[in-house]
Amino acid sequence: MRFADRIHFVQEVDESVVGIPVPCMVLQPLIENAFIHGISEMESGGTISLRVRQDSDNYIVEVEDNGVGMSQEKIRQILGDDAEDNRPSGSAGHTTGIGTRNVMQRLRNFFDYDQVMDIQSSKPGGTKVVISIPKICVQRKKECIHASNPGG
Repeated sequence: MRFADRIHFVQEVDESVVGIPVPCMVLQPLIENAFIHGISEMESGGTISLRVRQDSDNYIVEVEDNGVGMSQEKIRQILGDDAEDNRPSGSAGHTTGIGTRNVMQRLRNFFDYDQVMDIQSSKPGGTKVVISIPKICVQRKKECIHASNPGG
């Protein structure tokens, strides 16, 4: 790992969740953002945690860092449905929230479910991105995939 001296990466994955269908490139932008925006400027580095689990109703993915955190305004900009809130601020591709918004939109489209993501943060104090997909949405997606590919 290139940044092994700067970050500690913790991975906790419930093996029973591994087979659920998800779009490609969901985790990479979230983990990159945790490093770039959360801990890269910290002198002592930091920790990024990836947790994948399930509860009785949902499959849950959490990407959490102990970095600098983000403002509530930025969280509203990323999660907001209002077109005014969706305009990027900052240099192109950096601190605009485009990567996270892209992940959120692809998950919404893939599972046909709007409330897929939440962001919890405080400045300073780190950020947690939580993806929560109802099991019924995953089941519908599996049935759709199976119906379109009955042989395998």
